[in-house]
Amino acid sequence: ARRYPGSIVAIEGLNEIKFWPASYRGDKSFAGARAAQCELYRLVHKPASNLRDLPVIALTLGGASKRDHDELGDVSDCADIGNAHIYFDQRAPSASWDFARNLARQATARRATMAVTETGYSTSSGNKGVPEDIQAKYLLALAARALRENVPLTFFYQLVDDRKDPDWSYFLGFYRHDWTPKPAADAFHHFTRVLRGE
Repeated sequence: ARRYPGSIVAIEGLNEIKFWPASYRGDKSFAGARAAQCELYRLVHKPASNLRDLPVIALTLGGASKRDHDELGDVSDCADIGNAHIYFDQRAPSASWDFARNLARQATARRATMAVTETGYSTSSGNKGVPEDIQAKYLLALAARALRENVPLTFFYQLVDDRKDPDWSYFLGFYRHDWTPKPAADAFHHFTRVLRGE
């Protein structure tokens, strides 16, 4: 942050603690994750921190239910911005955008602003993937919706496919594993040019 001012846009809490529980002072429960979120918030915003002006984004649960959110509780006092990870399998963006954001909002019920720090579509050949041309259309629809709803930060996961593997989560990239562009890469190239007025 000191060397490259403006290069960090936010500090995000723990990632998908239901799938990957983190240990905070020996506690791997949701209560431990909540305590870690509050400690992160305190450290980022302490007066001597060179990160103090950055927003702290809430942690995420991953594959969560209302019961999981009830167990986590409200961390509004330990986050400046709420957070959601939203994946759709083969469904259109409208299928679960509102549901997922509203569910995640329970973690920061007293914060009006919500980020989406992971969203995307897989192009795997299984039942969680879509064809590459559909991925491009759905991702553009997601971007348009996020802009229309003034979502301050939306991160598309991810830039490039991880590797050749049957798992759907390795095919979320805008580029294939060999860095050849999918239609989504071309679509977003043109989309960002339009947004810049070029």
